[in-house]
Amino acid sequence: MSNPILTPILELKLTELTPVFEAHQLEEKATSLLQDLRTLLDTKTLLQHTALTHTFRLVVDDRQEPGVLLVIGLALSNQHVLDFQYETRSLGAMEQLILEDRKKVVNACRNLPTQSALVAIEFSQRISAACLNLPVEDIQPELSKRLKVLLGVKRRNWHGVLTDHPWQHQLPAIAKYEWRSELLSVRVQLQRERRGFSLRLMRPDSLPTLIRSVQKLRMPERPADIDKASILDRAEYTRSPIDMVIRAGSRPGSDQLIVADFVGFKLADQAKVLPPN
Repeated sequence: MSNPILTPILELKLTELTPVFEAHQLEEKATSLLQDLRTLLDTKTLLQHTALTHTFRLVVDDRQEPGVLLVIGLALSNQHVLDFQYETRSLGAMEQLILEDRKKVVNACRNLPTQSALVAIEFSQRISAACLNLPVEDIQPELSKRLKVLLGVKRRNWHGVLTDHPWQHQLPAIAKYEWRSELLSVRVQLQRERRGFSLRLMRPDSLPTLIRSVQKLRMPERPADIDKASILDRAEYTRSPIDMVIRAGSRPGSDQLIVADFVGFKLADQAKVLPPN
């Protein structure tokens, strides 16, 4: 690597390696893990003078089995490398800048578990409020940003050593969708999917304002009630429009409505077939 580590910070054991692996597989795994860490720490904002870099260290565990540790540390940014080469900064000033960035990374790693838990709690409170039909304010930009970060990170469990102290972090589980609190009465035409249905919204002018610009919503789950599910099956089979009450949802951190949750029938008597006399 062109930039050696100036100050090691974190060591993480590389798992899921086969007994025999090639160099590029090791580097790909390390690069993916390091990118997740950059995303979690938001290093573009956090680091002013340096950048995260990595190298490897071989270890032997208690059972005398070899392993590979990913050693993560800091390297000077390209601009500061030039500053150092042309002596525009003293060695002492450069060391102080590196120490400042090192302290930021260490504190950010230590604060990650608390920060992630707070994001998960705040998001779960929004979902609970919506399910109770309580008003829910627009999602805050910072919460939206942190949700996207937590959902975008591939590695969910982190175990390692941070500045010679054990460090672990397990990303909290985040609900797949965020539901709006409003109950919406819609007329739809159903299209069967693998588990649920796609809802093609009809009569756009009569739709609630919240979904007036939406043409189709996925309903990933069928109703648990067998009778209600059979009504939907019949409407899909005959391609008959049906009036429903739904709750609309989006991906966490997004305002785009993409899914629907079945609540009930707008006019149940019209949807049901009367028994013969």
